[in-house]
Amino acid sequence: MRIEMLIDVYFPNIREEYEAILDAREHLNNITFKHKVAYKNGEDGIRFLKLFQDALKNVEQEAEKLKLSISNELKSI
Repeated sequence: MRIEMLIDVYFPNIREEYEAILDAREHLNNITFKHKVAYKNGEDGIRFLKLFQDALKNVEQEAEKLKLSISNELKSI
């Protein structure tokens, strides 16, 4: 991916934060997929609500950490 190349070349110090947001997004996507399967099987999806909300909050928190890291890196240039 282009963004990964840019991070590796120009901002290697934020690679960990970038990976954390990818992991958080993958977790959110897994919950969405499981909900979709349950929905197609006629199951009630309410059990996914709290999981989804927590995962979404985690994505948002990781995004904020990444933005802060990018800002700090740019300030140090």
